[in-house]
Amino acid sequence: MKSEMMNIYLCGMMGSGKSAVGRLLAEKLMLPFFDLDIMIEDQESATIPEIFSIKGESYFRDVERKLLIEHLRKNHGVTALGGGSLHTVELTKTIKENAVLVFIDVPLSVLSERLESDKTRPMIVAAGNDFQHLHERLMMLIEQREPMYRMAHLHIEAGAKSADEIAAEISLIIRKMNG
Repeated sequence: MKSEMMNIYLCGMMGSGKSAVGRLLAEKLMLPFFDLDIMIEDQESATIPEIFSIKGESYFRDVERKLLIEHLRKNHGVTALGGGSLHTVELTKTIKENAVLVFIDVPLSVLSERLESDKTRPMIVAAGNDFQHLHERLMMLIEQREPMYRMAHLHIEAGAKSADEIAAEISLIIRKMNG
């Protein structure tokens, strides 16, 4: 696969570092970087929390799915997906047929710590300021989403690695895949 035709999609829970890793990975592979959440906000002229509160999650997921499929067909590079982007088996399979799908797996304890004071993510705002509720909400979301994440071509155990270390690991694997 030529570099200009390479398509890499990063999936994982919110707070897993998909955007930070994606930017670094794109730089290492000399590819453009895309962030699906930013693309949605640009298209809708609203933040994701605003979209959720005004139009609801189902509207957001519909916009997300349509934009993702359009992007997948037109653009090549590194794309950071939203945490809930892989909400159907069909969509996950479509991505896998057109890109290398990489699951960045971050332990629940690290996610909880990273997201503890984040009030911008609609899927966890309901947890309020209570760390225990946040932890339980994240466990529920992981249980729902992980079957899709585990369909990815590559599974990267992030642990306590930095975004640069994760990007370097993915880059090495991708380069080996492409000979």
